[in-house]
Amino acid sequence: MRNRNNLCLIFYLFLISLMANTLHAVNVSWDGGASTTEWSDALNWSNDLVPTAADAVDIGAFTVDITSSVHAHDLALNSSTLRISATGVLNIDIGATYALTLDDATVVNDGNITITNCSSGILMLGTTATLLDNNATLKILNHNGYGLRIESATCTIENAGTTSMDNGTDANSPAISISAKAAFTNDGIINIGSTAHAGVGIGFGFSGATITNNGTVSIINTGAGKVGIGNAFFSSSWVNTAAAVLNLGAGIGDLTISDPNFILKNDGKVNVDKAGAGSVIVSGTGTFAGTQKYSTNNEVAPGNSAGCLVFSSGLIIDNTGLTTAKTSIEIGGTTACTQHDKINVTGNATIAGNLNVALINGFTPTAGQSFVLLEATTLSGTFAATSYPSVSGISWTTSYTGTSVIANANSALPVELSGFTARAASNAVRLDWRTASETGNEGFSIERSADGRRWSALGFVPGAGTSSAPQSYFFADKTALPGLNYYHLRQMDFDGRSEYSRVVSIDFPGAGQWEGNTSIFPNPTTGIFQIKGEYSPLAYIRIFDTNGRLVFQKNFTKKILIDISNEPDGLYFLELMDGNNVLAARLVKQ
Repeated sequence: MRNRNNLCLIFYLFLISLMANTLHAVNVSWDGGASTTEWSDALNWSNDLVPTAADAVDIGAFTVDITSSVHAHDLALNSSTLRISATGVLNIDIGATYALTLDDATVVNDGNITITNCSSGILMLGTTATLLDNNATLKILNHNGYGLRIESATCTIENAGTTSMDNGTDANSPAISISAKAAFTNDGIINIGSTAHAGVGIGFGFSGATITNNGTVSIINTGAGKVGIGNAFFSSSWVNTAAAVLNLGAGIGDLTISDPNFILKNDGKVNVDKAGAGSVIVSGTGTFAGTQKYSTNNEVAPGNSAGCLVFSSGLIIDNTGLTTAKTSIEIGGTTACTQHDKINVTGNATIAGNLNVALINGFTPTAGQSFVLLEATTLSGTFAATSYPSVSGISWTTSYTGTSVIANANSALPVELSGFTARAASNAVRLDWRTASETGNEGFSIERSADGRRWSALGFVPGAGTSSAPQSYFFADKTALPGLNYYHLRQMDFDGRSEYSRVVSIDFPGAGQWEGNTSIFPNPTTGIFQIKGEYSPLAYIRIFDTNGRLVFQKNFTKKILIDISNEPDGLYFLELMDGNNVLAARLVKQ
């Protein structure tokens, strides 16, 4: 009986010991006793046992290889090198404050790191060099705090594999937190919050750091009121290279991008599933898909020493913040996208704030040159103020059509135009304009356009010569086209110099009506569309692109099927001519 009782006591003590080891992590350190680098060699550990999920593991200045599936409660690396092979799996199942700490340490992962049910995922710090090089799979799931926290400028993060961070429950902890000016490069895939994440997706602290994205980053979900990408104070930046994709999901709680001094340079593609971007400087030559709204202290600056920035689903430049919004354009020649900046918008562009234009590459404009700065399917709003470079002999004006913002380099002449308007009057369009003073003014040539690009002269009104008194002028266009008509004045001096006024437009319904009804369907179109109506045998149609290039011309009388599917997507202008009758229309190919 006594022996039986002793056996029971020993068994109970064993159970108590087992439970204690389960509830409290046992500290295990690497001593290299086996003189190998293999994690699974028991003699390399201080207790001569391979660590389990109950062990808090510490590795000093050694090189350790993982070639099979291993476990730890948490892992601290101090001046260490940890290499995980293609067959290796590191499982950190519970985690301390941080499941994995790198202090002047290196982790090269060619296999699998899975961190689950921890307080926070990975902490990177140090004073010399800390590297996290993920070439395969890194998962941080069901964590209460940070996913990846970078605390030192000596840190380098290189992701060529797939990194996933989900189920973060702390609203004050970003999935990725960068509090130092570290080097962060993504050549692979980063997924944040595909199931849930209560905090900011990626948070930049007082760091001025840059993330360079050559792959795909998807921020799908954040908590209520939390942004996708947030920046604290110093100017931090995100660089999307030509092949890169940044996805900002509909599950983001507040703004997709927010906080001051954040720079987004996009030469690749940004997909936004919800409107909202705060204080952002947007630049580059890439494409933005989704509704884009930039507000507060923002700047939209296309190109990289001349280039085009594309918004494929509309653009809003808001001016309701504390600092005036700014659109910055560089001009180094007459060709858009290669010599001067341009913003292309499919859909509506709403603009506000200030327009700032600068000259680059030693370019000097000449009188009569025009530069399309922004082109959209439809355009609303105007810039509240414009700033142009000072050029001898040049006077700048800004023209607005229904689709474009155009900078005009005019000859600087001593005529001060104080007003120019257009209004419908009976069967004509009446143009009125005034001058505050004139010196050597021969007069005004009145010019009209159906698309704001190609102009024809309608008539001439003599000027007052030289006068310091205000003068008033008018002209009646009795041949106005049905639909939108654009007008500008070409003011001419006696010495042969001339300059153009701003453009005014009017939707005029009364002149030159076609017989019967005219229909264009579908519009927008993929490139194949139909025009129906009743026309004389002399009727013909012409189609121009936004550069004035004729892309189609043909006679027809009742119905015609047109195919311009080989032409690039964008805005086109139709002219239907039947004797003296003209119908001008716009067509969107997408």
